[in-house]
Amino acid sequence: MHITSISMDAGGQGSIPDIIRKQVECFAALQQRVTAVSDYFGQSYPCESKITIKPEIPRACQFGDRIAMAGWNRLPRSNLKSLLRPKNFFREIYFPRTANKWLTSNGRSGKFDCLLTNQCAIPPWLSGSSQALAVPSVFVEHGDVFTYGWSYFGLLTTAYYRWCMKKIFRSVDHLIVVNQRAAEAAKARGVPGDRISIIPNGIDLEEVGSTIPKPVGQSGPFLNLLFVGELVARKGVPELLHALALLKGKPIFCRLAGVGRDEKKYHELAHALEIDSMVEFLGYVQRKNLGQYYAAADAFVLPSFAEGRPAAMLEAMACGLPVIASDIPGISDTIRHGCEGLLVPPGNPNRLAEALNSVASNPEMIESMGKFALRKAEDFSWKKVGGGSK
Repeated sequence: MHITSISMDAGGQGSIPDIIRKQVECFAALQQRVTAVSDYFGQSYPCESKITIKPEIPRACQFGDRIAMAGWNRLPRSNLKSLLRPKNFFREIYFPRTANKWLTSNGRSGKFDCLLTNQCAIPPWLSGSSQALAVPSVFVEHGDVFTYGWSYFGLLTTAYYRWCMKKIFRSVDHLIVVNQRAAEAAKARGVPGDRISIIPNGIDLEEVGSTIPKPVGQSGPFLNLLFVGELVARKGVPELLHALALLKGKPIFCRLAGVGRDEKKYHELAHALEIDSMVEFLGYVQRKNLGQYYAAADAFVLPSFAEGRPAAMLEAMACGLPVIASDIPGISDTIRHGCEGLLVPPGNPNRLAEALNSVASNPEMIESMGKFALRKAEDFSWKKVGGGSK
């Protein structure tokens, strides 16, 4: 079978490109033909056949013969001016349209059997070519865009997302989501249940285990916390910093691994809250180096407002870390309060501080929840996620 999956930033930072690269490996292992279509590929992208579409190369460049897969990106948060910037305009409008033209002109000769996309903005542009080629189309929603609102992405982006999802629901043959709430939202918008599959994000347990070298730790009897994710409001970074400020004087230290548009603002906030000695902003950490921070941590913290099925959380669990996180879909259907971790209401620094303080004063709780988390992580190995999905 020859599958064509088209999206953006297939070799970029973050867990979604990692997940999509793993998809490519799985298809190749099943002896499927893979052709990857993206605007960017990492050096170690596991696909022999890649099509790169860039502004200076408006036509596709094909190298070989396999299934087309790629990465994920989202619209800029703010306004029309931001969307019309050359880089954003290319990623959200030019790339999908050019990919559509490539598929229409080359799809018949390539004899694609399926169109698979991993990016919200792309299926509306590709729906026509999918129907023209008479091939089934599958859309994979890695997050929970159904519940994202203007307060996180701005009015323009929210309106565009809703338009995209409406087109997706109307055109795709099958929808894959990562949690139950996303499935229910799709059903409420008219997608039949037999066209929806819930397949959570997976992790490579062997890979996660092999990336844990000697820890880099904070000396002394500290509770070492780790946050891994984009530094944006949706991830609850301001709430985390305010919660730490409520615990000044406590033996708590938090590392934040990630980058984001609000990174500078959060540095300034930490300084204003006088918690510089309690936090360390690591910036972007390469995957091969992330294991040492998992090893140094006592607990993983993720006070997000909206998630799909965060891969960083699953990786932390696979390293035996309890999770202190928001009680939201995508997290609450993975973490049981008091078992694999502690759940708190999103947007509530006081409750988050209480949870962190209770963990800091109870090493036995950390050890017990860590064991539960490690056991639960086994349910999300790629072998179980892929083999057990219908």
